[in-house]
Amino acid sequence: MVHASVILGVAFSRRFERLEELGDIKHAIQNMQQAVDLTPDGHASKAAQLGNLGGALLCQFDHLGDLGDIEHAIWVSQQAVDLTSDGHANKASWLSNLGRALQHQFKHLGELEDIEHAIQVRQQAVDLTPDGHADKASLLNNLGVAFEHLGELGDIENATSTYQQATANKSGPHSIRYHA
Repeated sequence: MVHASVILGVAFSRRFERLEELGDIKHAIQNMQQAVDLTPDGHASKAAQLGNLGGALLCQFDHLGDLGDIEHAIWVSQQAVDLTSDGHANKASWLSNLGRALQHQFKHLGELEDIEHAIQVRQQAVDLTPDGHADKASLLNNLGVAFEHLGELGDIENATSTYQQATANKSGPHSIRYHA
């Protein structure tokens, strides 16, 4: 039952990305929440299921603007991070998702602690990702965007330095390096 809920949730989420019918993202969230609820604590896939749910909630927030969605996304994303050891291959991804959710909340509420926390977790994601990894440029670019939100000279300098690192990362996609 858990596996079916995960597959169905991901399918609805992908269909929503293409067609943008709100019923699809709602079904995705329902199925992903069911998978989380049915998975016992301590199970190896629990963090991944929480990460998927956080992404779907953030997607729904982007379309509806309901702050409850972003708060829930932050909560489940933090759980995914907490359940994952630093050496795990997906830890940087979960940290990046948490940082993205925190940035969205900062944009809507303007709470400085949200962007500071976003920078902290995005920096962690960069630090956990080895040089030469295909995702490193994207993680650096995301960190640069987070720094920009603060607008102080030191933060702009940090953003510039981070963007320079992203452009120099030859293993990252050209589109990400160009954007940086």
